Amino acid sequence: MGGTLIIAGASGLVGNHFIRQAAQMSHIDAIYSIGRSEVSNMPSGAIHYKAKPEQWDAIIKDIGADIACSCLGTTIKKAGSQEAFAAVDLELVSAFFKASKDAGAHHAISISSTMANAAAKQFYLRTKGQAELAIKALKFERTDIIRPGLLKGDRVNDYRLGEKAAILASPLIDLALQGKYRKFRSIKAEMVAKAAAILSAKKTIGYHIHHNDEILRLIQR
Repeated sequence: MGGTLIIAGASGLVGNHFIRQAAQMSHIDAIYSIGRSEVSNMPSGAIHYKAKPEQWDAIIKDIGADIACSCLGTTIKKAGSQEAFAAVDLELVSAFFKASKDAGAHHAISISSTMANAAAKQFYLRTKGQAELAIKALKFERTDIIRPGLLKGDRVNDYRLGEKAAILASPLIDLALQGKYRKFRSIKAEMVAKAAAILSAKKTIGYHIHHNDEILRLIQR
């Protein structure tokens, strides 16, 4: 039996890969995308809604998707302030999943950060952790939190100097990250997206967190 999927953040690095990966999954009957901007490279048959956040609830309710995936994310620099960052990475993410759950979704998939922790001192990681807790509190039948390391890939209209520098240094840094530190290694955004698409087919219930090694195992299977 197939299902309907809705994704928020398909214009981003992971999201754009994910929506195209999801289109190839046999268990997905229909794909809908919602966001604040247009999305390039939309797969055939997928429908995108460009809308202001205050309009999302009504659109999500009309779609009534079975699976909800958030690839939403920005940076404090791009957002302009910590408050603006939290408005996306916490408030909008939380609102998206709440609206999806209210509309009947039973499976939530969210792209987070490898060190997300609601008790972290660092604002970025604390905000990511708070978003995870908000999703967990909604008690979907199944929730998959994906915590990749440094994402590698070409961002469109979103140049991140620090990230670029880290990616250039990643071959050497990755070699030094062994054992429990492997989760901090760099990983291709396309791999993260593929793992998320594979997870969308899972039927077992529960709350699951996936770091780099599990992401790679999902793809290899």
